[in-house]
Amino acid sequence: MTPANLCHKVNGTACDENGVANFRAFIFSVGWLAVPLFTRVTRRGWEITIEWRPHGIPNDTRDKDTLVIGYFYDSLPDAPRVLHLPNVTRAGRVATFTLPDPVTATGKPLSPDEIVHLYPYMAGSGQDEFSTSVYLRVARDADEILG
Repeated sequence: MTPANLCHKVNGTACDENGVANFRAFIFSVGWLAVPLFTRVTRRGWEITIEWRPHGIPNDTRDKDTLVIGYFYDSLPDAPRVLHLPNVTRAGRVATFTLPDPVTATGKPLSPDEIVHLYPYMAGSGQDEFSTSVYLRVARDADEILG
């Protein structure tokens, strides 16, 4: 099954002809790696910090899994984006990053009030193993304890 076919199969009910209609139901990544327990998300402008606790059986090789962020801007439900953070590992327990592209397809800047839909997940060292993504809705000036 191709990645596109898998995406359509998994997310058919979350999407309509305009893109994602139900962000909470959308799944960005599917996999067998343990999903961290995300515990906090904060946002200042386009800078976001996510904190987590490891989850699953402790394993030194899994500590080297890296964080990937799938995301959508609320006004662009048909434009999925991916941010790879190869220097952020599962063992690090925190990631602070700035979204690199808060613009429309025509280059117009998005409002700082734009909701961001994040789907963090872990990737194995070979980028061929993944965890299932988790959904986080992040508003401007968010500071939320999760779980």
